[in-house]
Amino acid sequence: MKRNGFTLLELLLVMGCVILFMTFFISGIYMVKERSKDIYCINNLRNINVLMQIYLAASSEVLPIATAKPSLDLVPRPTLADVLKPFGANKMIFRCLADQDNIFFISENSSYEYNETLCGRKIGDSKLFKIIGLKPWEIPVVYDFEPFHKGFSVTHKNYLWGDWHVGQL
Repeated sequence: MKRNGFTLLELLLVMGCVILFMTFFISGIYMVKERSKDIYCINNLRNINVLMQIYLAASSEVLPIATAKPSLDLVPRPTLADVLKPFGANKMIFRCLADQDNIFFISENSSYEYNETLCGRKIGDSKLFKIIGLKPWEIPVVYDFEPFHKGFSVTHKNYLWGDWHVGQL
């Protein structure tokens, strides 16, 4: 006997396979999108690193005096973006794409927090870090305000460390 079409079972099987494929495809696109935000943020921190190196060369290796959160600062101090502006800082390198709705970028003028304990000091000169016994590669200099970045199972922050490499905790 000759059939002129597909059975219901065959159609359901093909639809199930297509739905399964689309599920994997869409979740893959989501992970690529999140990873691209992470890479953009890492690139911003590397650019901030270059500006910090230029600043340090001009200031005898003394870190800038800047505020971490201008909205909470009782003594008005410039933001890190303001301090680095004369050295070629573009405001957009202080914006992390993973900062949802630009909450911190709008309120704090940056998506990144500056470690205020380093203000006006050289890396490793802080008494607090000497007491704790931290090495420069263990001292965070600039980092995300919040753990914006989504991984497979956890969220994380990106850091610019005291030995001037960019990484995660």
